[in-house]
Amino acid sequence: MAQHTVDDKTNYILRNVLAYEQCYRWSATSRDTSYVAAYVVFMSQLLSTPEDVALLSRRGVIEHMLGNDADVCAMFRGIADGVVFDPASEHYLMPIGVALQAHYKSRFHRWRAWVMRHRFGNPWLAAAWVFGAMAVLGTIVQTVLAVLSYVNQAPTHKVLGPGI
Repeated sequence: MAQHTVDDKTNYILRNVLAYEQCYRWSATSRDTSYVAAYVVFMSQLLSTPEDVALLSRRGVIEHMLGNDADVCAMFRGIADGVVFDPASEHYLMPIGVALQAHYKSRFHRWRAWVMRHRFGNPWLAAAWVFGAMAVLGTIVQTVLAVLSYVNQAPTHKVLGPGI
């Protein structure tokens, strides 16, 4: 996604363009071209909590000049409230929404996110896990090599024949 700067004017600009689009979209073309409505609804769903805003701010997707992250959530939620838009319709953000939904429903990605949050949240914990895994792996390799050398060694004692 492109970087979006959210400030005091964003609310008014999006509301005005959205109102224009809602009034004149059917006269401009024969098909539904609700670009701003799709964007506003998508962002209101994407930014459901202040933590989501903080994450997108850290990643450089959103730069906001508002008081805090909760204000950004409230702004998009307020703009999207009452918008006439069918999220199941074909729109330009649908492939992104489908990909996000598939990513969210994936067990592997949820497990990986849980591990990253709970086991590697602190750099020292991450280093301890890495060194612990290296120690276990080294022990396994050493054990396998010791067993292989024992199995492949030549007999050291002479086998005497019967009666000797």
